[in-house]
Amino acid sequence: MIGAAIRYWPSINWPTNAGAAEYLKLLVPIKDEFSDISWSDLIVLAGQTAVEAAGGYPMPFCGGRSDSDNGDKSIGLEPRIYNNNKYDSIMYDIANKVSRY
Repeated sequence: MIGAAIRYWPSINWPTNAGAAEYLKLLVPIKDEFSDISWSDLIVLAGQTAVEAAGGYPMPFCGGRSDSDNGDKSIGLEPRIYNNNKYDSIMYDIANKVSRY
């Protein structure tokens, strides 16, 4: 099970997830009322609802995600920033503005 690991260390402590703990607390009453929904599905549904409430296009919801029991699978996956705070991936070298493939 790998979903909703943002609820656990180390993901919840990453700077890119600052404030996530507070937002996740807002979902607790919903999770308590609808205990059959996984945290993974609830987080996705909340995100879709937020996009739609902000004027985005409605999206169909597809549930069925499972939850992680801990954050172990997030170890080593923390976001990395390179080259003056611009993302650098394995596929593209920002410093030289060339594809590596």
